[in-house]
Amino acid sequence: MGVVEELLERIEAEDIDEFTVEEAVLGIGYTAVRISARDVGLCHSLLGENPCPRRIARRAGTLRGMKAMEMAELAVSEDISERVVGMAALNALAHHIFQEHGYRVWRGNLLPHLLREIRPSDTVVLVGYIGPFEQPLREAASRLIILENDPTRRRGRALPGSEAPRILPEADVVVITGSSLANGSIDEALRLSEDARVRVVVGASTPLLPDPLFDGGVDAVGAVRVLDAEKLMQIVSEGGGTREIKGAVEYLTLSPLS
Repeated sequence: MGVVEELLERIEAEDIDEFTVEEAVLGIGYTAVRISARDVGLCHSLLGENPCPRRIARRAGTLRGMKAMEMAELAVSEDISERVVGMAALNALAHHIFQEHGYRVWRGNLLPHLLREIRPSDTVVLVGYIGPFEQPLREAASRLIILENDPTRRRGRALPGSEAPRILPEADVVVITGSSLANGSIDEALRLSEDARVRVVVGASTPLLPDPLFDGGVDAVGAVRVLDAEKLMQIVSEGGGTREIKGAVEYLTLSPLS
């Protein structure tokens, strides 16, 4: 069973049957879903990997009022545009059932914690480009390799994601973006990096239900908790990205208790 399938199974076991979708916004930077419990989930819209999201566009006018779990199940669709919306709904449900006492929790960005784990001799692989991580990782490690599926974000500094089977088995530290759960690369990334000393998953697309990731050998996750749902929905609807959402969320770093 893959990570996303396990997430769906764990969420379905919770008392979430009555929740419906109040609003779904497919923005330029992020897709956001607000459920009737007032929780909001995010997922990177991945327009660079899927610039013409026809399948989800055909559902326009039908998303509001859907059962939240039904929408979350789109996270395993064969179509990336449906997976993005499904992951946003899954993340809203995970946000609702999140129990802070189940993990070691630090408020703030994962990056400072990660930098303490990196040795000067390390090869670090960043699976999915994260701008603010690039320079600190280059300075901390012997070598940084970036894998990125979106050709518009490579700009000569990243290799295509298809290079993962060659690159990841040699990594000492692997940093995987949360959007890997939506583009379908998370399971392969974890399998190929099983010999890495440190593995983390980070980004606003990362679920606040990290147990399947921890079970797969991930050491820590960096995710967001929504503080101002109304503001966040407005930012996403107006095309905001990672920089713009900061005032509406708080960053959490989670690791297993044991």
